[in-house]
Amino acid sequence: MIYLLRHGEIEEPENRRYIGQIDCALSKRGRAQAVFWKKRLLGEGIASVFCSDLTRSSDTAEMISNGLQVEIQPDPDLREINLGDWDGRIMREIKTEFPAQWAERGEHIDTFRPPNGESFADLYQRVVPVFEYIAENSSGSVVIVGHAGVNRMVLCHLLGMPIGNLFSIQQDYGALNLIDNSKHDLQVVAVNMCPEKFK
Repeated sequence: MIYLLRHGEIEEPENRRYIGQIDCALSKRGRAQAVFWKKRLLGEGIASVFCSDLTRSSDTAEMISNGLQVEIQPDPDLREINLGDWDGRIMREIKTEFPAQWAERGEHIDTFRPPNGESFADLYQRVVPVFEYIAENSSGSVVIVGHAGVNRMVLCHLLGMPIGNLFSIQQDYGALNLIDNSKHDLQVVAVNMCPEKFK
């Protein structure tokens, strides 16, 4: 089984901002979500744990691997989308300052690149080969701690969905997606399983 996780909840700023590759710490709730999955994954035969090298992903992975006695393997290619000059900026400010670019992003979410950043099509090309390599070269069950955008690219790939529909796939903080790797073709078994749903 491949356990594809989104990192735990982060300490978010007051105003809604674009959060791509800026480094953010886990919130108290985010750390509790990681502990929840550590307990749930004990006894599942986890052989490998992969993550982005951004703090919110690597801290989630470290907390999970602590209980599994498995070394984590960070990979910068599993980082969230690079939002370039928009990263960390307040969304309403971008909408006001760059109305044409804001509208273009809404119309072409898959191919639009913020200045000095990536499009989701770029992200797809970066992430999917890494995921496929992990899936093909790992024995036993695998944990991958990604990000909302990263996980959506993997799920679009496996489900045969156009990446322009990425936001139809919900990815809450601390959410788990199950991918069955026991057969030749990878099968998505469950999407967006949140710790809170188990309580």
